[in-house]
Formats: sequence, C-alpha cells, structure tokens
Amino acid sequence: MRIKHTINNVSFSMLNMFISIILNFSYRTVLIKTVGIDYLGLTSFYTNILVILSLAELGIGHAITYSLYKPLAEKNYDKVLSILNYFRDVYIRVGFFILLIGVLISPFISFFIDGYEHLENIYVIFFLFVVNTSITYFYSYKRILINADQKAYKIVPITLLFLLIDLSIRMLLLIELNNLVLALCWQLVSKVLENYFVNRYIDKNYNILNNKHKRLAENDKQNIKSNVKALIYHKLGDAFVNGTDNIIISKFLGLTIVGMYSNYLLVVSVISSFLMLVFNSMTASVGNLIVQSNTDKVKEVFHISNMIAFWVFGLCSICLYFTLPLFIDLWLGENFLLPPSVNLLICINLFFFGMRVPLGVFKTSSGIFNQDKYAPIIQGVLNIILSVVLVDFYGVAGIIFATIVSGLIVPGVIRPYLVYKIVFKDNVVKYFIDFAKKITILIFASCIVFFAMSKITLSMDSELIMLIFKSVILFSIVNVVFVFCFFRTTEFKQFSAMLRRKLL
Repeated sequence: MRIKHTINNVSFSMLNMFISIILNFSYRTVLIKTVGIDYLGLTSFYTNILVILSLAELGIGHAITYSLYKPLAEKNYDKVLSILNYFRDVYIRVGFFILLIGVLISPFISFFIDGYEHLENIYVIFFLFVVNTSITYFYSYKRILINADQKAYKIVPITLLFLLIDLSIRMLLLIELNNLVLALCWQLVSKVLENYFVNRYIDKNYNILNNKHKRLAENDKQNIKSNVKALIYHKLGDAFVNGTDNIIISKFLGLTIVGMYSNYLLVVSVISSFLMLVFNSMTASVGNLIVQSNTDKVKEVFHISNMIAFWVFGLCSICLYFTLPLFIDLWLGENFLLPPSVNLLICINLFFFGMRVPLGVFKTSSGIFNQDKYAPIIQGVLNIILSVVLVDFYGVAGIIFATIVSGLIVPGVIRPYLVYKIVFKDNVVKYFIDFAKKITILIFASCIVFFAMSKITLSMDSELIMLIFKSVILFSIVNVVFVFCFFRTTEFKQFSAMLRRKLL
C-alpha cells in the first residue's frame, strides 16, 4: 500500500509538474517581455524576503506531519483531529504575524535594492506578496492531513485547474494592460478560490473533520513544541541559505543580475522539483515504514534511494552543464547569459543538493529534529559570511560557491552521522566510503562525456533541434557509464527486482 500511494503521488505530481513548467515558463517570458527584467528581479527579491518572513512558521508543519503518522496508521482519529485543530490555531496566528511584520518592514525594503528609482509601485507589489503568503497560512492547514495520509495526489486536479486559470489571466493582464499590480491582485483571488475548493474536497472525504472539535492533550502538545523548538533552528538555517542569495545580489549587483540569475534558477528548480517529487512522495511512506518495519528493511530502502538520487541528480548535473546555456540563449537570447563559471557551480550545487535528499527524507521521517538543531544556523551564518566576502570578487559565482562550501561542511557531515547512528544503528564511515565511490564515478562519467563531446561536432540550422540532439547524446552516454558502474551492486539488483515485480 505504501508503494501504491507513493506511485500515485508521483504520477499525479508529475502531471502537475509538467503543466506547471509550461505555464511558469510562459508567464516568466511574458513578464520579461512586458514589464522587463528588473521587475522579474524585483519579484525574485521579494520571494526571498518572504522566505525569511516565513520563519514565523517555525517548522511546525514538519512537526505536525510527523505527529500524524502514528495516529493515522493506528486509526486514532480523535487524536488526528485534535492535532489538526492545534495546527489550525497556530497557522492562523502565523498568518497574521507575517502580515504585521510585512507591513512594518515595507518602508525599509528599498534599502536592499540597488538602483530601484525607475521602478513603480515597489511597495504595493511587496504588500501584495505579503498578503499572498499570509493567505496560504489562513486556509491551507487541512492539506497536511491528506499529505500525511499519503493521498495528496487526489487534490492535484483542483490545484492544477486553478494554476491554469491563475497564470493564464495573469499573462492576459500583463499583455493587455502591462500592469503587474493587477496581475498580483488576481493571484490573491485565485489563491483564495483554490484553497476554498481544496478544503471542501478534504472535508467531504475526511468525515473526522466534521466531528466535535477536540483539544490536544498537553503531553502531545509538549512533544510537538519540543520538535518545533528544534525546527526553529532548521528554519533559520534554511532562510539564511535559501532566502538570502537574491537579497545579497540585489544589494551588491542590482536587480538586473537578480533577474538573469533567477532564470537559471528557474530551470534548475524545475529539474530539481521534478526529481524531488519522487523523494517528497516517499516521506510519508518512509515514516510509515520506520514505524512498522525492522532496521534492515529501512536500511535497504535507504541504499536504493541513495543510488537513485546519485543517478538522477548526477545525470542531470552533467547534462545541464552542456545544455543550460543553450536553453537560456534559445529561450531569451544571449544577452541573458551569465558567465560559464556560474553555470558550472550551479550544476555542482545541484548534485550535492541531490545527494543530501535521501538523508533528509529519512531524517525527517524518523523525527530527528532536535539532535542537529544548531547545524542549520552554523550553515546559514557561514553561507552569508562567505557570500558577502566573495560577491565583491567573484559576483554571482562567489555566492553559489559559498552555498556549496557551507552545504558540504555542515549538513554534508552531520546529517549522515545522525541518520546512521539513530535510524540505522550503524557506523557512518560506511556512508562516506560509499559517497567517495559515487564522487569517483561522477568524475569518471564527466571525463568520458567531456572527451566524447569534444569529438562530436554538431552543426544544425535549428538551435532547438541541436539542443534536443545534444541532450539525447549526453543522456545516453551518462546512463551507459552509470549502468556499467552499478549493474553488479546490491542496490541496483534490488531496485531492478522491485521494478520487475511492479511492472510485470
């Protein structure tokens, strides 16, 4: 049943992702062509500000999800309802807090923007971003139930329909009226309508939500608060790592560079989000597995997941290095290209991020929040210090390099140590030996690809056909190398056997 729910979540999420990719690229293209690259940079900058404001959530969503695994497995619906009621009350407070702080800091927002004088309505646009984020907390608390119950795929048709309507109307407003403010106002309306229909669907399919409201027992509340206290540090660290890059770029390099960099990040985030669908869909299933299965079974699933993460993120990182500049040139033109060093570091960062994903899934599913609570703060502070020091010398490349270094030094060491010690009851040295082997395989594959591409001459009239042809060649070479390196390993054989059982 766990695998069935995971497959359903992945399948529906892939459909959602595919359509979302087309719509988001279309919207971004329209945004650049109508109001300009600086407004794209402004919206990317505001998104980072909202990441920091969302610290008010304190990680309670993760703590609540973890708390729901066991009562859902045991069909203890009274406890499930009491947890959800507690979650609702907290999220309403969070929404109002973000709204209040957003209003208070709005007069100072221009301090972080280099050369904003020619832009109009920067404060109105920021306020609309703040309200949009607040609405999410007011209405989306019920989604955590369907996510923890491994049935998030059932609301995909609703969210997909509203995404289509939202982005289509926003593009129409930009094209016809050239008005970003009206487009963002419509986004708020669309967000409210989407949450209304999603919540109505969840109410109909979970009768427990219609029962009399129950208060969460004090000991359960304390357990959640204990996990939340640890997650505060994780949220702070995530904000420092993921929510500060565009702010630093905006302050030191300007909104135009923010906009150009965000185009690269959009492509990478589309790929990483697509790959993360598999791993995110596994989280609830892994939580259920850990509760019900022995350590050897959990470890077996982890090793298979780790091999898959290396395979897909390694493949994408190598292919992306050769094709990302071609895609940006084809999509927007050569004026939107960043230096090759930026492209290389983006691909390296994507790979190392991917290699930490299975560890993150098993760590979160096991409820390991408190043991490494200071690690994200250390990572975040190190990332900011290195970014500010390096941006003057190396620009965007220095900021990405800071992210890579801080990620390798902190979560790259601490996360595997905790998962192996607490979940697997095993020596973490085994993980690092395996990690070193995988890095060697990646370097070996990269060398073969570089050699092969240097010998292959591609000259075509159509840039699109050349991009597709080059991608096919890269995809084929890397997969052949990976199969050659992995086909004798235990995890490859286990994964192959699992696929045969499901497909035949």
